[in-house]
Amino acid sequence: MDTVLKLPCHRTLLFHTKKRYKELYFLVCLVSIVNKFTILKFIVNSILLTVFLLHFSCGGKSEVHISQTIIFEGKLYKIESKDPFSGFVFNTYPNGLKEYEGEYKNGKPNGLLIYWYENGNKMREGRLKEGTPVGRWITYNDDASIQETIDH
Repeated sequence: MDTVLKLPCHRTLLFHTKKRYKELYFLVCLVSIVNKFTILKFIVNSILLTVFLLHFSCGGKSEVHISQTIIFEGKLYKIESKDPFSGFVFNTYPNGLKEYEGEYKNGKPNGLLIYWYENGNKMREGRLKEGTPVGRWITYNDDASIQETIDH
């Protein structure tokens, strides 16, 4: 005699013996439970990944316009702050494009520094460590061709 099994996934299976029916039903239930745990694990991992990414993307260094800073005793401070500034400082041309951007650490230029022409092409770029140029510095013409390369 044939046995009909209706599964939770809306499929119907036909079996020739009751013994096969019980074995397959057990496997279907087992797979269903495993899938539930897999989906739950996927959801938990997705939530953890989202929290991790949000933490690091929102916890980046601050960026401040040069007009909001002041230099005191050779160090850069954000106005109304008692601690030397760490983050990115930038200035813009009247047309809104960036004139320069540099990274500061504890009030001193430390990291990548980039200057741009008013047309948006790079003027020069290089790295600073404690305010001193290090590594390769590249100076560009206003048409974006390389004018000079200096290794410090």
